[in-house]
Amino acid sequence: MPYLADLARQSADPEVKLDIYVTCGIFVANQSAVNSGQLPGELDLHDPPLAEELIQEIYTAYLAAVVSLGKLSEEILRYAEAAEKDDDEKRYIITADAAYRGDLAVAVMLLTYSDGDEYIVGCPKCHEDMYIWPTESGPGMTAYPEDPVFSSKENGRMVEPSVPDTVRSGDDALARLWQAAIAIKNRQLLEQLPYLSGRVSCPSCGEPLEIWPELVR
Repeated sequence: MPYLADLARQSADPEVKLDIYVTCGIFVANQSAVNSGQLPGELDLHDPPLAEELIQEIYTAYLAAVVSLGKLSEEILRYAEAAEKDDDEKRYIITADAAYRGDLAVAVMLLTYSDGDEYIVGCPKCHEDMYIWPTESGPGMTAYPEDPVFSSKENGRMVEPSVPDTVRSGDDALARLWQAAIAIKNRQLLEQLPYLSGRVSCPSCGEPLEIWPELVR
């Protein structure tokens, strides 16, 4: 990571910066020890064992690289929007941005549902999963009790969208995601976020719930 961060900082090629930014962002999204105050357990598995001072030096350099790459976020988002990258690539850029900001739950959610064509949420009351799909005919999302890939699209519940300004004031990580989606003009996310932060009645038990807290749990 420190070497890649140096390459990104020194490169005059925006595509090189973009590639390193996204790749390292995915590394960070999958590293739960970032900013946790704990050293990564992987370093304890080294054979022969590493000296404690060396482990601390490696991890300190890693954290400095995370900060350095995170400082490129505004430049990368601006370049991706100007270069008219597609929504798929923009989603990975937003994922990296969330990871560098420390919004790891958001980054992992975006990676898990990287295509944006299905989201799975558990009901906190009945503990059954629901499958949330974008509406094919236009804006909107629907929650189904069974995966529509393997069953019919019956018994679906329409998701009630949120009001963006209300959501932004109540969840900082969600607000930052929304702002990044606006900055980079990610059409898919901008269409889906009102629904992913909205409400729905569980299609299995009927209990009303807010989707976003369960989606990033």
